[in-house]
Amino acid sequence: MKKFNSYQAFGLLFSVIYLISIRFGLLPAIVEGFCVGIGIVLLLIGLVAYKYDISKFRNCKKNFLKKCLGK
Repeated sequence: MKKFNSYQAFGLLFSVIYLISIRFGLLPAIVEGFCVGIGIVLLLIGLVAYKYDISKFRNCKKNFLKKCLGK
C-alpha cells in the first residue's frame, strides 16, 4: 500500500481541525465550513493523485501562481 501524499495529509488535517472545532466550539461557523470544504477537496485530489498522474495539474497550478504573483 502506498503512503499518503501531501494532498491527503492536508485534507485529513483540515478534517481533524473541523471535528475538534465542532466538538469544543473553538471556531466560528464560517471557518468550520471552510475547513470542511478544503478538507474534502484535498482528499478528493489526493485520491485522484493516488491513481493517476497529475503532473499537468501541478504545472497548471505553478503557471497560474506565476501569473498571479508576477514572477
